[in-house]
Amino acid sequence: AKRIVHEVLAQRPAGMQLTPVRVPLGDLARFVEDHGGVASTDVFEKWLTSRFGEEGQQLTRCPLFLLLDGLDEARDSRDTIWEWVKEQMRRSDGGAALVFTRPEALPFGLSFEYFQGIGIHCACFD
Repeated sequence: AKRIVHEVLAQRPAGMQLTPVRVPLGDLARFVEDHGGVASTDVFEKWLTSRFGEEGQQLTRCPLFLLLDGLDEARDSRDTIWEWVKEQMRRSDGGAALVFTRPEALPFGLSFEYFQGIGIHCACFD
């Protein structure tokens, strides 16, 4: 995982600052379920605020390096969260994402190449 983090950071333009945010996807999934079952930018901002207080609101104003931990732990919300992650990468202003998961949790049986094609790095652990 450390190698992948270094690769991601090396791909950024010189001087570009990314703010790392660890997102335990099991926690986010429970938060999403408690807030209507739809993962959206608004729900993520509320989660950031609940997790980090006022600083969480500031995080939405800068490029983030999302460390998405445990896609396999998102359970029933996995597809909703996955769609939200893809939307974040489309809207991102130079941000990055790294997904940590067990191989069997990859949505729809997707490959590493698919992740890379949409700007998301993936590290699978057994």
